[in-house]
Parts: sequence; C-alpha cells; structure tokens
Amino acid sequence: MVRRSVRVGLVAVLVSLVVLALASIAVAAPSNDDYSSPVLLMGGSGSVAASNTDATVQEDEPSGSAWADGATVWFAWDAPESGTLDLGANADLATTHVAVYAGTPSVSSEPVASDYSGVRFDVDGGTRYFISIDTEGI
Repeated sequence: MVRRSVRVGLVAVLVSLVVLALASIAVAAPSNDDYSSPVLLMGGSGSVAASNTDATVQEDEPSGSAWADGATVWFAWDAPESGTLDLGANADLATTHVAVYAGTPSVSSEPVASDYSGVRFDVDGGTRYFISIDTEGI
C-alpha cells in the first residue's frame, strides 16, 4: 500500500512538470494578427494561402471584424482602379467571416463590406482597403 501512494505521488509530480513545461512554450501568432501589421496584397487579382491558427482578437480591433472568441488575420490591398471587388475566403471545417474597411481601421470603424465566406462591393481606385478574415472558434 505504501508503494502505491508513492507511485501515485510520483506520477502526479511528473504530470505537473509536463503541464508546466507545456504552459511555458510560447505559441507565435501569425505576422498579420494585428490590423496595424497586415500582409499587403498586390495587383488586381490573385489568391493567397494563409492561416489564422493562433491568431487573436486585439482589444482595439474594430468590432465588426470578429467573433468574441475569434482569431483575425489582416490584409491590406490598394485598389489599382475603380471597379468591383469579389473577395472570398475558404476555410475547412469553420465558419469564415470577412470584413473590409476603407482606410486604416479603428475600434469605431464600420466595414464597407462584411459577410460570411466573402464579399462583393465597389472600390475606389487608389484607396487602401483593410481586410479582416476570421473563423469562429479557432
């Protein structure tokens, strides 16, 4: 009986050490996690592969860009000319939300376009648009 309690105690100590070691591992957020450091998209068309794994929602992020438990990543795009932008986001096994802001967003900014999976809206040439991509519960 004494041996059992010693083993249980030893296992508990080892489990505690493993939990502490895992808790101390830093997880890096994507480089475009914050709207102040978006990835710049170039040109009039194209696609980009990206992930919002380990992304966060900033305290001062526009409220139209994320769920409360969301994980936003940000992109910026300079419209080369006036026209219509079709912007889609694909995510496996998650509900995706896209929000677009004309000019630098702030906590009180309203999106010029916002919807699930993608948006279509008119753009003005020469305007910088900030694009927030979020997936629920990631």
